[in-house]
Amino acid sequence: MKKSGGKAEDGEMLHGAVEMKVNGVPVKIELSVPAGSVKPQKMLPVLQQLSNSCVQLSITEVEKSGKEISCRAGCAACCSQLVPISKIEAYNISILVRDLSAMKKQVVVKRFKKAHDQLLDSGWIARMGTGVGLSAEDRQSLALEYFGEGIECPFLENESCVIYSSRPLACREYLVTSSAKHCSDPTEETIDAVPVSLPISATAHKISGEILANGEPGYIPLISVLKWSEDNPENFPMKTGPLWMEMIMDKLKRPEETSEKSDTG
Repeated sequence: MKKSGGKAEDGEMLHGAVEMKVNGVPVKIELSVPAGSVKPQKMLPVLQQLSNSCVQLSITEVEKSGKEISCRAGCAACCSQLVPISKIEAYNISILVRDLSAMKKQVVVKRFKKAHDQLLDSGWIARMGTGVGLSAEDRQSLALEYFGEGIECPFLENESCVIYSSRPLACREYLVTSSAKHCSDPTEETIDAVPVSLPISATAHKISGEILANGEPGYIPLISVLKWSEDNPENFPMKTGPLWMEMIMDKLKRPEETSEKSDTG
């Protein structure tokens, strides 16, 4: 990667490209990373760009087969689903909430608390625990149970996401080609999700778990972000952008380690 000609807000940046294969197709993606040592949260724009690129390639593939993406602005049925986010993203989302206008922050924080209390009362939080030891079947069962609680995402306002440009990686990767009428009551038979061959969200989960090294999964439910961030002060290590990039690419080259499916849908 080459250094930028000027100074970015958070320091000098390096520009370059990564090459990978998505659905067997060679892809070259232009990226910029911090030159100096940063927390992994500063790599979220890179992860988001990688996710956007991989999702777009997957969309192209399904469109070639004659299918069409059903998701449209104003359709927010999936915003009541369980969204697993990496712990790297968790701290960033907490900051996004902190930086909202006073009035909007009050509303969003109140929604998070109401949802947390509802899930606490139903016993869902106790069943979810830290996620340690949960099988894929357990996670799917908990995801369906969560959907049954009817909790809308705290960031949903007038059927739109108030943090859309910074939305979680899992949200970026969830698209369907099945009829939108099925999204309010999804089942394996009625929902045709777009397969994303390189889910960057799973890569972020893996990296989060590895750098925390506490034996717990590297993801938490979106709805638990504020409480979790408050109870777990951020202590991520610092590395240069290129070193974080090496870690990301290493995980992408070993898809068997990042094959954990999103619990949305």
